[in-house]
Amino acid sequence: MSRPFPILIVALEEPKRALALGGVLARLLQEVPNAAVTLITRSDSAALFADFSHIEAIIPFDWAVVSMAGLKLWWQLRQRQWGLLLDTGPTLWSRFLNAKTRAIAPDQHTDEHPVITASRLLKLEKPELPWLHVAEARAVGAEFFLDDTPGEEGPLLAIAPGARWQGAQWPAERFSVLATRLMNEDGPLKGARLLILGHESDREAAT
Repeated sequence: MSRPFPILIVALEEPKRALALGGVLARLLQEVPNAAVTLITRSDSAALFADFSHIEAIIPFDWAVVSMAGLKLWWQLRQRQWGLLLDTGPTLWSRFLNAKTRAIAPDQHTDEHPVITASRLLKLEKPELPWLHVAEARAVGAEFFLDDTPGEEGPLLAIAPGARWQGAQWPAERFSVLATRLMNEDGPLKGARLLILGHESDREAAT
């Protein structure tokens, strides 16, 4: 049996951006069967990766990197020799950790999406599509939750109209127009069911 290949991924991204890294992570796990991944991400993003196999540890981190909590975590990470370090930030941690191979985002600020950054840093031929691994038990629970309209079948169009910052929130009427175009008779999601997602605070944006 081959020895575990330790991979450290630092992606302090909000959920909607962290989710896109699922495809990159799945690709890594496919190409490195003995991968032992440690993922550092925000606590509200950590749950997205709970069902991924070969993730040795998920470390939620919501503090500033330059802080006592950041220093403590850096010291913990420094005790290990990493086979691969992927940092989409980048963070100061990556400059002072031991790794055989580094894939670290450039220092300059960029609006590039993390999935594009990660795919480019890992020298993939094309960006990996977002992908989320869901355990069978969780999938059954989701299916039971969504199957509340007997007799109705077809794809689901999921829309999350809320946003933390009002300036980043798309007007509700635009979501309505988009959903109508996608689900009408000549749309790509003809016959789809509409699923509106969000926090309780997003209720007004969803109505």
